[in-house]
Amino acid sequence: MVTPTENTTRTQNPALLIKLFMSFMFATKAEMGYDDMIERHDNGRYTYQIPDPEGSRFFRTIDTISEYRSNNITGRMARVWLVEEVASSAADATPLFAGHTCVLKDVWLEESASTEKEIQHNIFKDIENFWALPSLPPERSKLKPLKETHQQLVDSKRYKEYFLGIETDYTGDTTKEVANGSVRLKGLFDQPVGRSTASKNGTRLHSANTTRPAHEELHPLPSNADAQYIDRTYSRKKQYRVVFKETCVALGKLKTLGEVIDVTTKTLIGML
Repeated sequence: MVTPTENTTRTQNPALLIKLFMSFMFATKAEMGYDDMIERHDNGRYTYQIPDPEGSRFFRTIDTISEYRSNNITGRMARVWLVEEVASSAADATPLFAGHTCVLKDVWLEESASTEKEIQHNIFKDIENFWALPSLPPERSKLKPLKETHQQLVDSKRYKEYFLGIETDYTGDTTKEVANGSVRLKGLFDQPVGRSTASKNGTRLHSANTTRPAHEELHPLPSNADAQYIDRTYSRKKQYRVVFKETCVALGKLKTLGEVIDVTTKTLIGML
């Protein structure tokens, strides 16, 4: 914010202004930042379109499970929604399964990263390959009791019940390469630190950057106003959306310490 008494310097560059207008005039919707796979409704909800071999499927948001706002203009933070499957992208589309909800995760991954469905597929493949071994090598002999105990669980495929079931997923666009001749400019969108102005009711408003979460239960990211700039190598990212069959809640919304310990323990065991 700028006070009336503060002098400002404006750089005049007609050529750049014309170039900017021309870019907006001839840019596609996708280049302008619009996603054709998402429809925003007047009531604040969204409908995600997920391509499917048998035709597109549509998932309309009901509530936010987890959402953090990015600290910078190029940031891409993950969003997790409680959704219901509907017949179309229309705001009044009829739910296909009344009372049934799913979880949709909308995230940007590194271009070379495996998707959650690919990771789960590889885990299942490794489990079945291990149990299919006629005999274990000496270095794995201690796992023989485990293999014998859970053989039926693997044969019946019921081990998959211990993983989140993936209903469908979609890998979308990839971010562009860095333009030739581009120059990194640090602090372009930062506001001066320490400057404040008075509002109409006398409250002092500070212009330093802050980040607010979408829900007050979630913890905000720290402000980058006083952060030191760190040179990072730009890496391309790909858009990824996955729909899980089971409904879940954010870890921070669990109501008892016992639930937190139980979930955390199972997570650590699964990582070993």
